Amino acid sequence: MNAKLSAQQHKVLGLLVQGFNNTEIAGKLNISQPTARYHVSAILLKLGVATRVEAAAQAINQRLLDDPSV
Repeated sequence: MNAKLSAQQHKVLGLLVQGFNNTEIAGKLNISQPTARYHVSAILLKLGVATRVEAAAQAINQRLLDDPSV
C-alpha cells in the first residue's frame, strides 16, 4: 500500500518503529497524548493494518522511512 503520511505521521511512525508508546511519542514530539494516539490511529488506518507491530513491520519492509532509527 502506498500510504500518504503527513510529515508529523512520519515522525510518529519513526518513533513507533523504535518501540515508543503514545506517552513517550507525545513527550518526544511535544504534542499531547490524545494527538499522539490520533496520529497512531491514522497511521494504522492509512497503512491498512490493525496493530502497531504490523505498522512497524510494514514501515521497515516497505522502507517507508528514510532512517527508522530517527
